[in-house]
Amino acid sequence: MSLPARLPMTLVPQLTAPGAGSLLWLSSVIGVLFLTGPIFMMQVYDRVLSSGSAATLVGLTLIMALAYLGYGVFDAVRAQISAVRAEEFAAAHDGAAFAASVEAAAAGVADARTQAPEDVETVRQFLGAPGYVALFDLPTLPIYFVAVALLHPLLGFTVLVAGALLAGLAVLNERFSRDSAMRGQAGLAASGRVLFGARREAESLKGNGMIADAAAYWRGKFAEARRGQFDGARTSNLFGSITKTLRLAIQSGVLAIGAWLCLRGELSAGAIIAASVVFSRALSPIEQVLTSWRQMLRAREAMNRIALWNGKDAKAAAFDLPAPRASLEAKSLAVCAPGQRTLLVRDVNFSLKAGDVLAIVGASGAGKSSLARTLIGAWPAAGGALELDGADLKQWPADWAGQHGGYLPQNSDFIEGSVAAIISRYHSDASERAILSAARAAGAHELILALPDGYATHIGPGGIQLSGGQRQRIGLARALYGNPFVAVLDEPAAHLDRAGEAALAQAIEQRRAGGRITIFTSHDQRLIRYATHIVALDGGKMIISGPRQAVLDRLSGRPAETTLP
Repeated sequence: MSLPARLPMTLVPQLTAPGAGSLLWLSSVIGVLFLTGPIFMMQVYDRVLSSGSAATLVGLTLIMALAYLGYGVFDAVRAQISAVRAEEFAAAHDGAAFAASVEAAAAGVADARTQAPEDVETVRQFLGAPGYVALFDLPTLPIYFVAVALLHPLLGFTVLVAGALLAGLAVLNERFSRDSAMRGQAGLAASGRVLFGARREAESLKGNGMIADAAAYWRGKFAEARRGQFDGARTSNLFGSITKTLRLAIQSGVLAIGAWLCLRGELSAGAIIAASVVFSRALSPIEQVLTSWRQMLRAREAMNRIALWNGKDAKAAAFDLPAPRASLEAKSLAVCAPGQRTLLVRDVNFSLKAGDVLAIVGASGAGKSSLARTLIGAWPAAGGALELDGADLKQWPADWAGQHGGYLPQNSDFIEGSVAAIISRYHSDASERAILSAARAAGAHELILALPDGYATHIGPGGIQLSGGQRQRIGLARALYGNPFVAVLDEPAAHLDRAGEAALAQAIEQRRAGGRITIFTSHDQRLIRYATHIVALDGGKMIISGPRQAVLDRLSGRPAETTLP
């Protein structure tokens, strides 16, 4: 008997993946050992009872006990292999899934990567479920068909027809429930995004009295998911009931056919019972697959999405480039939001050397933050080039900023964790010395010591809530962790008091003296005075770029030789 036409689809590779061979041969051995019961019944009814031999009964019982012991051992081993394969799959994909999901969020798009971690978990659960193991029982069904056919060809034909009918029901079930399952998954993804956004903006929803309206909007999205799930469940349950009823009816039919053959002298009484037991076992994997059909469909769709992003985001430099230490240069750089085509910033040109400090200035909405995101690699360039030590950023690894860059966004929101973990960017091998150095460089050391548990203070759910200024100082420490060659700070003084501003200015001066490149956006004239270069934006276009004094003089209409007081 073959697998239904549309059975696992992208799950088929899982049937041939490393370890699948072990599951297949174990299932074959288990299938053969299951025949112990029917054979034992036949021997007891047809030999022991007719001969009255107690010795024969004892011998058969010992053989039966040994065979069942093997059955139990092999079945336990198979279950363990299935569980291990599920965990290995998750371990091989969960890190990449998290990265893909975050990349999608950073790009502002909703695609196959959006729910990548959930997809990996869906497949993991299926690989450890009985429905997955049942797939390996399907190829062993011919063992039972042959066993029944050896008892009598008519019984074998009956079981074969019954198996074909149930397999046909499996195909119909998949065909009628596929669209519903896809709608349900899409609805869950959409409602999940709304719920995530609502939790992130909880204070805004509460402060603006928006909770009830936001809940109604979320319910509309979730209703689509429920409708898809309901339709799919209704279809699967209907086919499940039909399958169960048909199996019971055919099982009784096999007994009737066996009794008729017994009356004709073509079959023994023991063979009737054995045929019934074997028939029930033969159809059990099919029924198990049908029972797990919705879970299998979800896993299949998850595998489809995983295939779209798995390995796609891995980017490595053509060569192992040395750590940057010389320059950062923009050439006709253009910026647009990820997934969009409208340019937010265009025609940006500047050239920075080690120790330079660039201030990006302009009115609100001029594109300063958009440019800052592109300069640190959070957004890809839409045009032009951005070169680090003469090599375009496309030649650097996608995570170059992890080693050579630092970024402070306008609003520093942290993943939950200790202050030390946040500053170290969750590096598992971060040294206390590097964490302390970053905190001192940001002027945040005393602030952190004043927290309830110092550097071990937990931030986020279950921990304390920081003020805007505290988040800004700790965010600055995170951006300066590891003394990166390029640090991009977006409105770094926005939430700082005078002490915080002084610490920020000192950090910029230290980086300048240390031969590092610092870029910041700001409206604050007091901070701009620490810049060596300025890029001025207006309406998304660079209007001027160059050394600080020359740019300020041009913007103020004074001659270049005039100096600021």
